[in-house]
Amino acid sequence: MVIDTKMGRRSANGKVIWDRHLPKCKKTVPVQDIRNRQARFSNRKRPRGWLTPTANQLLQTHQNAIDKVLKILPVTDIVVELNKFSFARMENPKIRGKEYCYGPLYGFSSVEDVVDKEQGCKCLFCKRKIDVYHHIRPKSRGGSDALPNRAGLCYKHHDDVHKDADMRKKLLKKKQGLSKKYGALSTLNQIISFYWEYLQKFEPFVHVHATNGWDTKDLRDAMGLTKDHPADAWCIAASILDRDTLQTPIFDLVYHIMQFRRHNRAKNLRTETRKYYLDGNLVATNRHKTIVAVPKKKRADDGTVEYTYKAQPGDSLEEFRSKMAEQYGEKEAERIVGKLTVAKSKRCYNDLSRTMPGAVFLVNGTRHVMQGQHNNCSRYEQAFAGLSALKFERTSLKKKLTAAKKAGDVGSISDLETKIASVEERIPKVPEYQKTVCRLELHNSGLVYVTDHIA
Repeated sequence: MVIDTKMGRRSANGKVIWDRHLPKCKKTVPVQDIRNRQARFSNRKRPRGWLTPTANQLLQTHQNAIDKVLKILPVTDIVVELNKFSFARMENPKIRGKEYCYGPLYGFSSVEDVVDKEQGCKCLFCKRKIDVYHHIRPKSRGGSDALPNRAGLCYKHHDDVHKDADMRKKLLKKKQGLSKKYGALSTLNQIISFYWEYLQKFEPFVHVHATNGWDTKDLRDAMGLTKDHPADAWCIAASILDRDTLQTPIFDLVYHIMQFRRHNRAKNLRTETRKYYLDGNLVATNRHKTIVAVPKKKRADDGTVEYTYKAQPGDSLEEFRSKMAEQYGEKEAERIVGKLTVAKSKRCYNDLSRTMPGAVFLVNGTRHVMQGQHNNCSRYEQAFAGLSALKFERTSLKKKLTAAKKAGDVGSISDLETKIASVEERIPKVPEYQKTVCRLELHNSGLVYVTDHIA
């Protein structure tokens, strides 16, 4: 038995039957206990003005910089260089007309020639010449001869790629990096129109002007300036002025915009290792061998610090026990291990109320910006401009004093003790240093902060 209701048809057992007109069905289909709701996930579209997270962050950073400068300086005019980067023209400045339709292989006899040009005839990992044009994805597994799947390698690294899975991952990452070399400029192209729209809100109180890269270059050449950030910034700003009244600037004082993280709620500062002592001597660290990340002295080409991963120095408890067993036997090794005293690992925590990097403070009237992070924020270590020199001088004098005492030179001992006392008087103590010499002016007020730098 089925009863018709306004909410559908209800069967004898109490279930509700809905008549749904499904796609490609001429008649309605009865469906139990399912409501006819509008599709939630179909036909979605992004709202107007939507940007990728990367582009949105770049736009907000530029907006924050403008807002920060307007709080500090009495700005009357803003000049913006509106450029859209043409990647084809960056590859070939003489490109014209239908040449924009040509692909990356146009003008080359083979893919190998394009790889040579892309890599400068050098191996993708080192500076050796290219010996092998490697297929990143083998042809036996569906790989193609196309440019994105080819990389030039020397014999050594070609052999490593075939034997080591990690090298294959590095190769893929490096090749993708070559393909995305204009990724940052592409993001900049996305935000230009949104940035210009944002600047219009300052009218009519602040006049906004637009210029282009050709005018900037023309003015820079006319003034005889080299191409760098300060000169470009001056040329962009001066492009709206009368050239006859302009004089060649001297960039002896340049203001840099620095970015600082505003929040850092990490509680754990570091974890100290577990240590094992035998008769007061350290014999082992940790139960098992750990891997330690050691920064390389030479930085990468983009300025980032690379790390090498090495095993911890010294023996672990497992290794120490094995050595004792080989040297004295199992029973004696058990007895020695049983005598060990253990210093348990412990965690060191951050002070969550600490002053964050980006804070401004004065030291003897000189302005400083805290750029490092320190757990004990009563010590503004960046402010110790002359403190390191004083401590080094004190250490040197103490070494000389020790040598003079061993030699029995009474005159030198008295003179050195006087000098050490004089240096120690000039070294400020931490509480006094904060109260009398160092004064906090401003906490970190945002992601962008302005500080002065003498070029």
